[in-house]
Amino acid sequence: MAPKFNDDVLLKVSSVGTCAWGAVGLAGLDQTHTAFFTDKRQNHPELSRYWGDACAMAGASGFLVARSDDKQLKKDTMKVHGAAWLVCGALSAYNSYKGTQRKELGYTNTAVGAAMGGLLLARGFWKDDKDKKKDDKKTTTTTTSKK
Repeated sequence: MAPKFNDDVLLKVSSVGTCAWGAVGLAGLDQTHTAFFTDKRQNHPELSRYWGDACAMAGASGFLVARSDDKQLKKDTMKVHGAAWLVCGALSAYNSYKGTQRKELGYTNTAVGAAMGGLLLARGFWKDDKDKKKDDKKTTTTTTSKK
């Protein structure tokens, strides 16, 4: 029997991906730069390591949130992760278009960023049945008339 796909699983998948990007950046290897970028972009391993550290921290925070019981925190974190994945995908598309990033990896990264970003944003903004009932109670008002 397959595990149920839920918000926790989605956050963990996002966090694994983000931590993986972080590991690549933290390594700061020339081979990694050569695999992702063309000769138009200089390699700055120190900057890559800072970027990798930020990715690793974001991924680690996603794992912590996935373990939390706070549903709103999970929804908000999915919105942040979703926006970040979309921006990463858009940057890869732009860099590939401009010729600074290798197209075969850049456009693949664009597709992955769009898919992950879309899923995370959809779940982040999705109203569960319990949330919908709360909203209905807020909008229902009673009026009394004076005679």
